[in-house]
Amino acid sequence: MSLYPYQEKAKTLLHAGRSVILQAPTGSGKTRAALSPFIEAFFDFPPVAFPRQCLYAVPMRVLATQFEHEYRDLAESYERRFRRRLEVRIQTGERPEDPELIGDLVFATLDQVLSSALGVPYSLSPGKANVNAGAVLSSYLVFDEFHLFPPQATVATLQLLRLLGRFVPFVLMTATFSKSMLHEIAHLLDAEPLLVPAEEVEQIETCKGALPRKTRHFFLQETTLSADNVLAAHDRRSVAVCNTVDRALDLYQDLVDCGCRPVPVTHPALTPLYDRLRRATSPDGHRRLLDEAVNILRAEMADAPQETNWVMLLHSRFERPHRQVKEAFLQAECGPQDEEKGQLWQVPRLLVVATQVVEVGLDITSQALHTELAPAASVIQRAGRCARYPSEQGQVYVYQVPERNDGKPSYAPYLSKVEKTICERTWEALWERKGQVLDFAGEQEVVNHAHKEADRAALQAMREDEGRIWDMIRDGMLLGDSSVRSQLIRRVDSRTLIVYEPPATVTEESPFRYEGFSLWHGTLRGAIEELLEQAEALDLAWALRYPVVLRDEEDSRAPVAYRWLDVEEADDVSSSLLFAVHPALVAYDAAQGFRLGVYGDGRYRSPKAFRRGGGRENYTYVLESYPQHVGAMYRVFERRFRDRLAWVEARLEAL
Repeated sequence: MSLYPYQEKAKTLLHAGRSVILQAPTGSGKTRAALSPFIEAFFDFPPVAFPRQCLYAVPMRVLATQFEHEYRDLAESYERRFRRRLEVRIQTGERPEDPELIGDLVFATLDQVLSSALGVPYSLSPGKANVNAGAVLSSYLVFDEFHLFPPQATVATLQLLRLLGRFVPFVLMTATFSKSMLHEIAHLLDAEPLLVPAEEVEQIETCKGALPRKTRHFFLQETTLSADNVLAAHDRRSVAVCNTVDRALDLYQDLVDCGCRPVPVTHPALTPLYDRLRRATSPDGHRRLLDEAVNILRAEMADAPQETNWVMLLHSRFERPHRQVKEAFLQAECGPQDEEKGQLWQVPRLLVVATQVVEVGLDITSQALHTELAPAASVIQRAGRCARYPSEQGQVYVYQVPERNDGKPSYAPYLSKVEKTICERTWEALWERKGQVLDFAGEQEVVNHAHKEADRAALQAMREDEGRIWDMIRDGMLLGDSSVRSQLIRRVDSRTLIVYEPPATVTEESPFRYEGFSLWHGTLRGAIEELLEQAEALDLAWALRYPVVLRDEEDSRAPVAYRWLDVEEADDVSSSLLFAVHPALVAYDAAQGFRLGVYGDGRYRSPKAFRRGGGRENYTYVLESYPQHVGAMYRVFERRFRDRLAWVEARLEAL
């Protein structure tokens, strides 16, 4: 399939040595625009013409997984066509399968790429840190969904690209740049701004005029989001997005109480599949297990009456296998239909209740999209899950957020003064356009109105703070100071909860071997008083505990030991990043996920994390002389790394 004109322009710019700041609507092929220059150069250009490695950074692991699966399949077709292998790998905290960033095309989370660029990689020991720094310096870099980067990472990425852009080509992209952000970043980084023209957007959305254009009407509701609202607008597919997990749980339960049937993700037939998914190491095997799980769900739902409204909940507090099965089911049942390929929806009526996890990474559509008020960039991203494909028509309903006890809007998790102002300006912009169809240009007007002042202020603050930022970048690159991660990548303001009964005495069992659930520290802090009261009512010896590491100062080889201390007040949340919660004070199941302060049956425990080999090679030792060793290493270099380093070598020689 030929490239769209904007994709061709991006490719031409990159091959000419220019980097690109790209803004294109959701579903218009941004990923292909970013990767086609690399893939063409990989197979058709000499090694000195363009980097032979691409690092593709995304803010969420679900995106890395999606892209890795898609391009691994494409790489197999490239190998058959070109008789040369394009090695596709993934590197995330959940799937740390390429810690040294060896693959030709590596999809990785932003944290992995930034920490590598800063010389403090999460994936390697300090002694190997320069390996990944070298990979970044010799690669073509792609930073996708830039609007979702944490504030610290946004600043660090921009400053690093000011430095690295002299050596490496890059693409920075999102669907929701404000106009000021697009052009000011392009100027700052000496890159080319590329905004897809309105007429080209129309050609893309109509398949060059072959199909009617998709349309989304935007409606504003001055009430809060409720089950009655969702059901009143429901047809075949509806998605409702809440800003917090607790509100998503309440909405899901209200829909069940109104007669909707939960998608049977707790069915016993799925239990062994969940366990196998937890242990799966092969991407192909993992995909087969997900397909099998989807088929089981469809079979269990097939005999229900056609008018049955099925409902599914998706948020961040699910065990990994449960979340992956839900995502696979949604891709199958809300994704693009293709009769020729046998990809057809089999469940007549489905509602999805979710949080921000659906903003990116899930290629799904709906006839109705309900969302609580959020920053415009997030609202537009959520709207991209409505009428996503050509000729579809949909309605986007934006609701006010509930009030706090003091009568003010509860914008959580958008709690800073800047974020609250953006939310208010988003409502203003949408109010002026209520009932209208918003095309890409109209959506960008909303984003500009809501975000432009905040974006300008953020860029100005970055300029004023440049000296301190560069000092931290230097400390990471030259001194290997890992403390810069919290300042330059992601400030850890969440806490991990495991459902676990720690021993009363000192123990050597590490609590970090268990899979936990991440909660914002304010959420946990606010729950402490009630948890302590519940524990007292149930006559429990404790409610929450946190580990304190005990070290033998005289023997550094002694195993690490832990003493567990009781949480007695809300301020104790600052004492640790990990807490154990009493099993009697939580509930968990595959349908609703983790609920804190909800009485369960007390049987749930956090599973132990399965440590993968990560697809890394196994090594053996062979006795050899020094000349033999040098010769062997030279042959490896010639075979594996000569071509990869040719481009950066030429650039450095030209300086």
